[in-house]
Amino acid sequence: MAYGTIYTGANFTINHYIETSYGTGTTGATAVGNLGIAEKVTTFNIQNQYNPLYSLGSREIQAYYSKGWQVSLNVEFVMCGDNKNWLNYVLQSNGVSPPTYDVGGIKSDAIQIATGEGTVYVINGIIYTDANITVTEGDIVKVTLSGVGRAMTSYTGTITTTIPSDLYTYKDVTASTVGNLGNGIIKDFSIDIKNSPEQYYSLGSLEYQAYLPTKFEASGSWTVYHNSSPSEMPTVLPATATSSADVITPFSTVYIGTDANKYTFSVSAGVINEGEMTVEPVTVVLDKITYIGSAVSVT
Repeated sequence: MAYGTIYTGANFTINHYIETSYGTGTTGATAVGNLGIAEKVTTFNIQNQYNPLYSLGSREIQAYYSKGWQVSLNVEFVMCGDNKNWLNYVLQSNGVSPPTYDVGGIKSDAIQIATGEGTVYVINGIIYTDANITVTEGDIVKVTLSGVGRAMTSYTGTITTTIPSDLYTYKDVTASTVGNLGNGIIKDFSIDIKNSPEQYYSLGSLEYQAYLPTKFEASGSWTVYHNSSPSEMPTVLPATATSSADVITPFSTVYIGTDANKYTFSVSAGVINEGEMTVEPVTVVLDKITYIGSAVSVT
């Protein structure tokens, strides 16, 4: 039996666009290229969402109907300073140059994925529900976006793309937590941004007609080496015995990058949700703090 050519990721190309409006695809859209270096698609899932129908007098399925079409995907990449366009998908730009991004409206993505056999898939109306930024000692600054798309088409052809190069690793990060601890004591941290969008169908179509963000939340954690000046664990306690929620700024400033392209993150109006300590014999003691915030600002 003859088989066709088997392909690897080296035979695939990806290109992102900022849509002019939801679901309009690549036409008139702003080309973004790769969101970062070493971008990969970890999940690409298509669902027809069929439900079976049964009738009296038979155990067999009599018909099917679709609740609505859906494509979902996860993309991962190394954060780069020379392409900040991915921020438009999770936060709102103020439109100046250089822009500031914060809570507000978000842009939809359209993606071209070119395969080794010459097929180009176009997924439009992608709204990213979650964004995760993770920094761990000895590693890259990793960004993961999870999204849901409105429609998909395909054609035969090829695409060209651009790949940023100003990548960031843990050595390019400066962070200050609510305890005012400096870089030397922070082992890792994460920022999770959730837009919690909801999809809306309408009569006459299996595709989403709108996908609107609802409640916003920023959360995450940081881990530090337990030390005497000060330990992070006391920050978990309320400032007063009668306080039910002490609003703090979990991250006053996080600089990712040391050049002119660097990111400046701030997570504020939050609370410390949980503290966890790991104590083992002849091993460095670690404090892990989990937080929730209601505001994020990025420049």
